[in-house]
Amino acid sequence: MLPLHSWRLDQHQITRYTIWPVATHDCESWTLRKPDRWKIDEFELKIYWWLLRILWTAKRSSDSVLQELGTDRQLLKSIMKRKLGYFGHIMRCPGEFLEKTVIQGCIEESRARGRLARIWINDILEATNCTLGQLLRLRRPPVMEREMIHSASNHQY
Repeated sequence: MLPLHSWRLDQHQITRYTIWPVATHDCESWTLRKPDRWKIDEFELKIYWWLLRILWTAKRSSDSVLQELGTDRQLLKSIMKRKLGYFGHIMRCPGEFLEKTVIQGCIEESRARGRLARIWINDILEATNCTLGQLLRLRRPPVMEREMIHSASNHQY
C-alpha cells in the first residue's frame, strides 16, 4: 500500500492533468476581471478540498489546505502564462492579420456611453508592467520572451 503522502501527490498530478485542461480550455482568449480571478481561485481551492476529502464544516482556511498539499495557487498563474505565450505568438507572426490588428487596438468602434469595457490586452499590460507602445516596439527573441512570461506568471494578482 502506498504511503498517504505519495497517494496525495499522485492524486494532485492526476487532477492537474485531467481537470485543469478541461477547465482552462481556450483560456488564451479570456478577459479576466477581478470576479473572474476570484472564481478561478475558488475553483482551484474547491478541487483541492475535494481531493483531500475535507468537508465544508471542517472550518479550515485555504492556506492550511494549500500547505497540506505543499503547493500554492497555480491555476491563475498557468492561465496568464498561456495568455502571454499566445500574445508573443501573435506578435511574432509576420504581416498583418485580424488578430494582430485587434490586439494592437487599430480597429475603430463606436461604443455606447458608460464605463469602458475591459479588453484582453489589459491583462497582458498588468502582467508585464509595460505600456502597449513598449510591448509593440519590443521585438524579443524567444529566450527573452520565455523569461518575461516566467516572471509575469509569478506576479501576484
